[in-house]
Amino acid sequence: MLQGMAGLNGVTLPEAYAIALSDFRAAFQAAGVSFTYGGGTEFTSSWLWCLGALALVLALPNTQQILERAKAASEPGAVAIAWWRLRSLTWRPTTPWAIVTAALSLAGILALAEVTEFLYFQF
Repeated sequence: MLQGMAGLNGVTLPEAYAIALSDFRAAFQAAGVSFTYGGGTEFTSSWLWCLGALALVLALPNTQQILERAKAASEPGAVAIAWWRLRSLTWRPTTPWAIVTAALSLAGILALAEVTEFLYFQF
């Protein structure tokens, strides 16, 4: 299981990439890369979404940094927001933060009404 999670069972790319990389196909296959039928559009789109999400994760402050002004986050070792991150996201007891918190809470409560399947039902 851990080997599969770490990608030690090989890598699979769409066949469209094999066509584009036809000169290097043998080298890829020797390195453990296999090619399956399918277009590269969805694969590329997925990776672009992942890269965009990574950029957001690296650019935005984490919860400890957002709540650094609150007493719960002022414990020793609290991390200040780096100069290049959005300092305006530091929590303050203001009306805009109250509206955002209320909206997120309402969205979470309303999402509880949706029917979802239990993931491990078959196990």
